[in-house]
Amino acid sequence: MFDSLRRNPESITIPSGETFQPWSAYSTPNTPRIDTVAVLYHPYQIFRLHKIDQACTTSIRHTDFTISAAALLLRQQIFSGRLERLKEDELEDLGVLELLLAIEDRYLPDIRERLRYEEWFTWSETFSATTVLSGSGYNEEGVQALRIRFAHIGRGVDSAHEWYNLIRFTDYSRRGSLRGNLLRAWDYYEVAELLGKFLSEATGRPQRHVDDLISLNHGAWKQHRYGISADNFDYSSRNALPAVLRYFGLDPRVKLLLAVEGQSETAYASAWCEHEGIAYTRPVHQRGLDIPSLNVRMRELGSVSELKSDRWRRFLQDITTEGAKVFVTVDDEQDAETVIDQLVADRMLHRKLDAQTLLDPKILPEGAMLWRPCFEDASFTFDEQVAAWHLYAQAILGSHFNLAPWQAAVQHARVLLMTQQTQQKPKGMTAIGAIIEAAKKFGMPHRFSKPAFARCLAELYWQADKPMNLMLRKVVGYASQI
Repeated sequence: MFDSLRRNPESITIPSGETFQPWSAYSTPNTPRIDTVAVLYHPYQIFRLHKIDQACTTSIRHTDFTISAAALLLRQQIFSGRLERLKEDELEDLGVLELLLAIEDRYLPDIRERLRYEEWFTWSETFSATTVLSGSGYNEEGVQALRIRFAHIGRGVDSAHEWYNLIRFTDYSRRGSLRGNLLRAWDYYEVAELLGKFLSEATGRPQRHVDDLISLNHGAWKQHRYGISADNFDYSSRNALPAVLRYFGLDPRVKLLLAVEGQSETAYASAWCEHEGIAYTRPVHQRGLDIPSLNVRMRELGSVSELKSDRWRRFLQDITTEGAKVFVTVDDEQDAETVIDQLVADRMLHRKLDAQTLLDPKILPEGAMLWRPCFEDASFTFDEQVAAWHLYAQAILGSHFNLAPWQAAVQHARVLLMTQQTQQKPKGMTAIGAIIEAAKKFGMPHRFSKPAFARCLAELYWQADKPMNLMLRKVVGYASQI
């Protein structure tokens, strides 16, 4: 049909106020109208209809089911005022449509990643963005205001706005399969992007991405979430696509798997990443922590028994087959060392390590490491853990924090540990165990959260050369090189 129209442009009828006819007039009883005429409209005209729809949609809260004369008068006044405003801004909307029509052929092929014909390249060489801008009735600030307006309108009707980055990387035809307000939102986003490309060429300055126009910090969040700054975020080259896929849990590739025993290690690592300025995320549907910019995945084992399961062995085999390195850390409890030795013997893990080996810069974070006796005691002294406990108790209890009972609880925990050391038990009470028991005894606080306590440890000691910090630095350094 379109080839026929190109050969016979006179066959196109553009209705005007004098020639407009109702749709039924274009068909006869014996000839289906679809065979005789095709109605073509410009997609941007839908924006005007959307505005009319919004202006004519209102609700009046009325407690009575009957509509009073006053309510009817109020509704009439509201509609009359909105119709007047629609009439007033009709010229402005036509001006926007004229600008979009003037620039869309130049930039839409790039946005939609469509093929260009030889004629397009010839024509694009004659296109002058500065000339179009000067003759459009808009200046740079005006076009920028249009961009922001269209971006905000799109955001307002987009129920999936949190998925913007992922959807933007999909093919244009796939985005076209969206329905309702989702599709409408992407029509608005496209116009904002179209104006951005036009403004960039007209001024010679790069413009912010559409999603950055509506963020309070102008895209600074991208560095934290994806490990890529807003300035380097490029939808055309897809340089950020792997990071986006990892954020949404869609990229199965992992460079390095860091398997830890419990939530305390994950909480500490999360806080450490925050202080180091490393982007990370923990998707709701996935147990573990991702550092998307490095393809590092952190997985919680839950207990030593998980290391013995067939499920864990199959997971290890699958992930190492894909080329990932594996680093496991567990507390030296139960039969953890025996299990680790067996996994190393079966070549499921590379080697066995301990906290002291982390001081050796030649040792890579690959294999299994035992925290002796546990993660907290292997990395922090009792007094350092007491300092973190103090910080934690103050945060939880607030104004109810009482120094005297807390000091008594600290002394009680210290006595518990000294008693254990006197008995020379090989695997007795840990410092964190003594602290928890003292916390329960003295109510400081009643519900002790090990993950929250671990975050307090990170708050105080994230810069120190502690075994846990050395391990995380090795992981990040190793992952950035493989």
